[in-house]
Amino acid sequence: MNKALQFFYLESKVALRVPMSIFFAMIFPLLLLCVMVMTTKNHVIYENFHFVDVYTPSLALLTLLTTGVTSLSIVVSVNRSKKIWQTYVLKGLNLYHIIFSQIAVYLLLAFISTLLAIFVGHQCFDLILPSFNNFLMFCFVWLLSAINIFLLGFTIGCLLNNEKSAQQTSTIIMFLLMVFSGVFTNIQSFPLYVQNIVKYLPSTQAYYILSNYWLNSNNYFEVSWGVLIIWAVFLIGIIIWKLKKDNFSR
Repeated sequence: MNKALQFFYLESKVALRVPMSIFFAMIFPLLLLCVMVMTTKNHVIYENFHFVDVYTPSLALLTLLTTGVTSLSIVVSVNRSKKIWQTYVLKGLNLYHIIFSQIAVYLLLAFISTLLAIFVGHQCFDLILPSFNNFLMFCFVWLLSAINIFLLGFTIGCLLNNEKSAQQTSTIIMFLLMVFSGVFTNIQSFPLYVQNIVKYLPSTQAYYILSNYWLNSNNYFEVSWGVLIIWAVFLIGIIIWKLKKDNFSR
């Protein structure tokens, strides 16, 4: 455990030295929040809810997508292609301690970014905060959603063999998930057959479950925890299979 904590500290310093990771994890969500709220003039959506109140769950998911799909997949791909993990394992470190430490670092960055966005939204744009119980449930749902999104990013990094391909592929997947998950637009505007397909995406389910707990309302969209569970099991299976195939003990 001591080695795991030391490696977590080391990975934290490495992550903070990567400008792209810091930009996507910390700066980009805040920048997007300010731009979107100011350009829409934070108009009333319904009752006493303004644009910033409805947009916050989208921003929470966007932070996960930029950090978990893009940044993490690139880091994983680099570690595999340059045999960094193999070097650590040969020096006596546990592979799964290494993996969990790296995921934990980027998960922490995403969580800090989300809390920072909520703080800025509340202080600058009068964001309405949910009740304490709902906020705790929102954080819990955020964590479950993060597990799925980070597993997806980790899988992309495991399947691709170099940084360039990981960056290109993860960026495309990230923007597709944003479009079809409700981050940029209401998916109710899509044809019905598209809605029936995208409801099985983990990011779509994550967005609407987050929205329900943040706004304390039952959304029209059919939410299913089963989709998140199935995706998590499926992605974990791929990751374990690929890690065993790589055989880092050699």
